[in-house]
Parts: sequence; structure tokens; C-alpha cells
Amino acid sequence: MLEIEDLDVGYGTTKICRSVSLTVGEGELICLLGRNGVGKTTLLRGIIGMLPATKGRITFNGSDITAADDYDRARAGIGYVPQGRLVFQKMTVLENLRSGTMIGGDRLGSYPDEVFSYFPVLKQRLNQAAGTLSGGEQQMLALARVLSGRPKLLLLDEPSEGIQPSIVAEIAEILQRIRRERGLALLLVEQNLKFARSISERGYVIEKGSIVAAGTVEDLAEDSVVREHLTFAS
Repeated sequence: MLEIEDLDVGYGTTKICRSVSLTVGEGELICLLGRNGVGKTTLLRGIIGMLPATKGRITFNGSDITAADDYDRARAGIGYVPQGRLVFQKMTVLENLRSGTMIGGDRLGSYPDEVFSYFPVLKQRLNQAAGTLSGGEQQMLALARVLSGRPKLLLLDEPSEGIQPSIVAEIAEILQRIRRERGLALLLVEQNLKFARSISERGYVIEKGSIVAAGTVEDLAEDSVVREHLTFAS
């Protein structure tokens, strides 16, 4: 579904990601592991089109999208939940969900009711301002908003960050359900090795903007890999 080949991405003349290659197959849940500041978020921004690629190619569903605008990538079926959630704080839960339908080209249309089967707490908060929700509920809203656009591939940037362990476990279970029931592919960026291992089958490790290890999550969780590249991951 997603193939990245020899990709360079950065900010202006500053190159952050160098010669990155990775794949995400249909229905796969892939993790991208690494410490703070090694290029994980930059890579996601390059995939979604917020940053231009200066080298390499991005292919999605068989189409070259390397030069496509970010909104064209979103409408093609790539959803993105950024680090820190970034829900519309002053808008209600309902308004946030309706805004997500625009990603799929349905201008403020109806959101799929199935999002409430994953996040029933949101149905009880429809008229509540998003900014008054707990951190975990805001993360659920950010996920539900993107799902309202009916994506084929979901990019998740540190979904466990700043959330209490019980909610992290709940989100892990929800992501597995979404993948299983909707056939959705996911690329998960994480520092939290325990969380990534609980839901991923294979993954990549990024260090200083380059992929330095790849394999099953069991391979990536070996002591030598953790010591060398994931010292601060838990």
C-alpha cells in the first residue's frame, strides 16, 4: 500500500531524513521506532505532504504521490494523527468529527456511526468542547476525526505520549480492532517499545534520519538493538 524509496526530507536546506526506504502492506500495522529528534515526525510529514521530498519516491496504492499536494494525499486515503493530538479545542466533539469528513471529500457530511463502536465515550460528549476532554479522550477524538474521513492508511505520531497506562492499553486494543475490522493499514511512530510491541508485527528503527534496523518486533526488541538505538524507549 505504501512504498518509500530512498527518500530525503528536511526543512529548507537542512536535510533530516536521508535515503529512507520502508514499506507498509495492505492491512499491516508497522512501527517506526526511535528516540526524540531522530527524524520520525519529519518522515511522517514528508509522507503526508507537509514537507517536500528532495530525493526519492513515495508510492501509495500503486500511484506515485511524491509531488502531490497534502490535500490530494489525504483524499487519496492517507490519514494523519499528529503528535500532541491537535484537536480543535474550542469546537465541540461533534464539530471535530464533522470536520474530519472533509478529508474524504464529503464537505461537512455525516461521520460514520461506527466510530462510536470504537470510542463510545465520545457519543456521551458530542456537545462538549474538545478542549475540556481529558488527554486520553482527546487522543480518541483525534483518531475518530481522522477515521471519519475513511482513510486506507493511518499515520500515527506518538499516540501513547502523555496518556495514562490504562488508556494506552485501551488505545492499543482499539487500533487492533480498527485494523482487523476495517482492513486499515497503520504506520505507528513511537518511542514506547512496549506499546509498539503489543500491536505491531514488524517495524523499523530510525537513528539520525536513517533506517538502521528492520525486522520483526521481536528482533527489534533484542537487547543489542535497544541498547544501541532505543536507550530511552520503554
